[in-house]
Amino acid sequence: MDPRRQRRPRQGDDSASFSDVNATVDGSDGLDTLLAPLAVATEFGFGADADQATSSAATLTHFENLDGSGATASLSVSLGAGSTSIRTGAGADSIAFRDVVASVNASTGRDTLLLDTDKLSAPTASIALTINLAAAANTNVITSGALAGASWQSFESVDGSAWDKNLTVTANAAGSVIATGSGLDTITLGAGADNVTTGGGSDRLNGAVGSGDVIDLGAGNDTATFAANALGVARGGADTDTLLYTGAAV
Repeated sequence: MDPRRQRRPRQGDDSASFSDVNATVDGSDGLDTLLAPLAVATEFGFGADADQATSSAATLTHFENLDGSGATASLSVSLGAGSTSIRTGAGADSIAFRDVVASVNASTGRDTLLLDTDKLSAPTASIALTINLAAAANTNVITSGALAGASWQSFESVDGSAWDKNLTVTANAAGSVIATGSGLDTITLGAGADNVTTGGGSDRLNGAVGSGDVIDLGAGNDTATFAANALGVARGGADTDTLLYTGAAV
């Protein structure tokens, strides 16, 4: 992009290559895609009315979609009401869930699905979600709660600390970082080392806390299972919590 002038693509479904220079690019009408094979961590907010790349020197407006499949740096992305396709690359990316029909693929890397009511069309649009982080790559991890036709693929972790509805989350086999909010949440541990933090509400942890797991159950009357000879850490937090012990007498 030429830093001396503003660029406005023609009307229609356009694409433009991103460059972190002092330039202004307006996607204008149609479904417009930003091509971003970046090596520097960058934040994109496609729901913004003004600048959609606030961490960059460039000023972007009226883009809906992102192709960051060639990126090696970590990208932070929030969708807009018109977003239909978001793809990131090899970095440790964070992509915010939104109530739209979109194809979202976090690709490789250790990627996080962010659940935040402020990222929705309205805070009242939050819903209960079932998320299977153990799903194979390029497979939809949200198995219940997303709009029909939407696909959220290739995530290993979930940050739902700001979510106010029930979450049912299964950890990735290689280990996940999982945070839930004020709902009545159910988390199923995987074979890897999981780091789980639950918020308020009476939450349930399925699967025995094992070696390498770190569990903080927070407020609420929570339940967790602890196996014999396990080396993990489980903290009950406030209120009345129940530890279910499995295995031989110790």
